[in-house]
Amino acid sequence: VLLAWEAVDLDELGWRGRFRVVIASMSPGIHNSATLRRMNAASYCGCYYSGFTQRTDAAQEDLWRLFYNEPMPPLPADVFCVFHLLHAWGYCPSLELFRERSRSQYAPPPAQHELGLLMLPYIDPTAESQKKIEQYVRSSIRDGKFIHKRSFVEARMLWSVER
Repeated sequence: VLLAWEAVDLDELGWRGRFRVVIASMSPGIHNSATLRRMNAASYCGCYYSGFTQRTDAAQEDLWRLFYNEPMPPLPADVFCVFHLLHAWGYCPSLELFRERSRSQYAPPPAQHELGLLMLPYIDPTAESQKKIEQYVRSSIRDGKFIHKRSFVEARMLWSVER
């Protein structure tokens, strides 16, 4: 089933309390109190939610400037909003934060592919956009390699729907 959470009618689909665990991992589907309540109502046991609270990626920020001629907007820390809503509703979510840093080296073609995937949620994959990414990678090559550094904090939350 491919539906946005807003379009899900739990009763019509027979999903109310049907699933042991409902998962929203790195997903924009749970973005307000109504979709969070629907997620809870679909489970008879518990729910899992994960998302980034911080993310730094110089290549993505550079590409954002190339495509939009402005700084990349900060990442919304929705997980904290979800945590506070759940707590206010009487749930007791468990929240864990993980810091990750990575440094990858790519030859130019794989670097272009990787950055294209990274920008896919924000741009249309046209020949023109691919050309911009290719030019960016070419201008950033050092000793034949593209170095991609990233750091992020991921939040993972789990809670029982039984209060």
